[in-house]
Amino acid sequence: MDANQRTNRIPNGRDQTTSEWTPQLHGQVMRFGFQNGVPADKLNAFQQAVYKDFSSAAMDDEKELDILLYKTAILKLPRFTGSEEAAEDMFRFPEDLETHKAILGLDAPERIALTLHYLQGKQLQEISGIVERSELQVLESLQAGLRQLQENLGIADVAAVEKRMEFAGKSYGRIEFSMAESEGEAEIPHIPENTPMPAPVAKRTKVLLATAGLFLAGVIGASYIMDNARADLPLTAAEAENENQLTVEMLEGWKQQYNKIRQSSPERLGIDEGVYNQLEYVKKADQQMERVLSNEHAEQMKNDKKKMQRQVDELMLQIETPKEMVLLFSDAFLSSAETQKVLVNYALKTKELMLLSEEVLATNHEELAEVEVNGELSAEKLLAGRSDFTQEVQNLVDSLSERSLTVIKHPSEDRFITRRNTEALHSSNLLNSDYEASNYIGLLMNDPYFDEKGLLQPISQMPYILTSIERPLLESVDSSPLYQDFAAVFQHAFFLTLKGGEGQTVFDRQGIVKGEYQEAWKQMAEQSGNPLIYVMLPIIDEMEASGWTGSKSYDELEYDSIMEALEMEKAGKLAAKLPNGDVAIEPQLIQLERHDFAATEKLYKDFSAQHDLAMLKNVQPLDVLLLFDHANSLGDAETMWHLLSGEAKPPLPEYKRIWRQQPGLKEYIKWIEVNEEQITRIGPRLHLYLSISPKDETVYPQFTPSLVMQGDATWFMQYHLYENYDLSGKESGYKKNVNALYNEFKESLDEKVLDKASPGEIAGLLLKAFEEENTAMLLLLFEEPEALEESYVLTQLSGRSVPHFSDALSAAFYSDSFYYGNGDGSIEHGSFQFEGPNDGADVEFNQLTMVKTPSGWRFGDLNMY
Repeated sequence: MDANQRTNRIPNGRDQTTSEWTPQLHGQVMRFGFQNGVPADKLNAFQQAVYKDFSSAAMDDEKELDILLYKTAILKLPRFTGSEEAAEDMFRFPEDLETHKAILGLDAPERIALTLHYLQGKQLQEISGIVERSELQVLESLQAGLRQLQENLGIADVAAVEKRMEFAGKSYGRIEFSMAESEGEAEIPHIPENTPMPAPVAKRTKVLLATAGLFLAGVIGASYIMDNARADLPLTAAEAENENQLTVEMLEGWKQQYNKIRQSSPERLGIDEGVYNQLEYVKKADQQMERVLSNEHAEQMKNDKKKMQRQVDELMLQIETPKEMVLLFSDAFLSSAETQKVLVNYALKTKELMLLSEEVLATNHEELAEVEVNGELSAEKLLAGRSDFTQEVQNLVDSLSERSLTVIKHPSEDRFITRRNTEALHSSNLLNSDYEASNYIGLLMNDPYFDEKGLLQPISQMPYILTSIERPLLESVDSSPLYQDFAAVFQHAFFLTLKGGEGQTVFDRQGIVKGEYQEAWKQMAEQSGNPLIYVMLPIIDEMEASGWTGSKSYDELEYDSIMEALEMEKAGKLAAKLPNGDVAIEPQLIQLERHDFAATEKLYKDFSAQHDLAMLKNVQPLDVLLLFDHANSLGDAETMWHLLSGEAKPPLPEYKRIWRQQPGLKEYIKWIEVNEEQITRIGPRLHLYLSISPKDETVYPQFTPSLVMQGDATWFMQYHLYENYDLSGKESGYKKNVNALYNEFKESLDEKVLDKASPGEIAGLLLKAFEEENTAMLLLLFEEPEALEESYVLTQLSGRSVPHFSDALSAAFYSDSFYYGNGDGSIEHGSFQFEGPNDGADVEFNQLTMVKTPSGWRFGDLNMY
């Protein structure tokens, strides 16, 4: 009889039951051996040696058999470990290989405790029985092992280590350990026949960890209660001396309330009672109930009913279904710290229910593949329910609200997946008033962000998602639940966004980064915080230089690179490493009426001679603004053009053609202030938004100048187009220009006539054509005239209170490359803002959108709704 045959022979009349049970454990034993250092080429021999001794044992309890199996495996480990073997080919992600090597570097007690708990799913009590040590000793081994892993892996906090263990566990699960056909295919070291068998495990005394925090609770998965002598019962109602004392009736009432919730939950959740009893959150609640509602604890709290009530509130939140849990939030009056703790429980609770729901969806995949609309899987149709669904699916659909879940289509596969339904959480006043809690809920909404195959979000959404995680991580302390739960998620999601996942390839067949990844990466380098910008900028620069075929920075990207950047930013050390990160500006506040412009005039004289940009290096931004304004006052459009930022600014001839001299800063601004707090980084550029005090607060619109640093410590004016005209007086150069343009254009309606007009003058032409009821001209001033009807245009202009040109009090056109710019900095949209009389008394401001077309600036969609 060979080893495999022996594993199917269990004495004491349990042959059939165990023969169904033990074959499933072949891979489990081999996986456990591999996790503890057994080389791949010895795994068959290891599992055969384990089962040789295991199958000769006689034990009736299946749980005891499981304990005995691991005991036997641990005894065999020293015979098969010790040789070094590379495992690089067995792991898909380099970080999981790194974790594997770090685990093997631990001492045996810590390594075995960690692998049993995190990789084999054993609870503290089970591990205690396997290794024959107290639960407290096992806990100490777990803590010591996590601390050592944290140090070996160079990870910032223990929560991130636990996430790494979770990811490694998934990688171990993907490894297929095949069994040899016979003993001859694997060498079995000599095992003496008289090798002593481990003794059956004895029941352990439970240990109360009075100071166990949230981390320990996560490791243990339960609270422990001392086997002390029975304490005195709380007072009866008749014995209570004051209103703050507990009574027997209160304690019994709470127990009845708890039991009522527990008994009704399986039906509300649409699951069997047996499945419900195995949920970790239910087990934890039961243990919490035994402690909180015990006679011993009640005796301790007998004179503090209010404190006891808060503990009971927390207990009821723990046992309730997610839906009812959210409804109880506003009634619980929890502190910020308590709210965070309850949210973590909510996250873990809904995570368990998501896994159960995913099992139902996977089991019924073939049936659900027919839930389609127009050939596409339809989550809406699934949620509507159907009479021919299996009872299991219908139970799931009916209970989604109670589970606080919803169903969506997988972004890249033809199957359904679940997500948390956080709508009720977002509508909670209590949670909205807590900034950290509100952020946490926002991150839960899209969780999980990935599975073992890759991202669960479209790559186009990842810049937004990563930024939405990055910001709260930067704002929260490392010990907060938000940071501990989502730091590792951020790290892994970022890595998948850069390196891809199973079936999510980054490069096409020609070796070029796919277009959707290019766009996502560029957005991450622009619309994000410093950590993402810091990591992405060199990759983008090198990829663009190579035609998106390769990058040294991309090849050298480490799994923890983004976390290193995040930690540097939180320590205040990252900004200086970014382009122009060491630039300092002098805080200044000037009153324009009193300011001495001698230095500005000298700078203008020197710079305007040759327009040498090197002269502007290290010049303060306020001085650049005053230089730009001085050039405007002298009508020097060319110097102004050189002071504008952006490679996509129009060529100098085009700029000079549409340029119109504008009122100087002194005419509408009292004072200007500049300081470092006004600086914002957008990718490699620094943007500076000045503070101004206008002379007349009623003037509309108010133009606020801004600057950008795009080169080597050199400030430029933000590329913008700005025209502002006061039309209240009879004489106006702007009115003369628009009237002349109208007369010339109406003769031929040749749009080439408009080439010489500025955007503001084309806008004024619309007011003039509207006044003259020249509908043919009006239509030509729109982006798509052929798609418009005359009546529609006239109705929309009247509804927008567009004044006749002769009645207009002011007109302004404004656009810049920050608010209206394209990705390359070019301007594509602008705003025409006008002021007209309202019933002959008050004035009314309004605006219309303008678009830059191949024919020049035209008006866009008029739909005011």
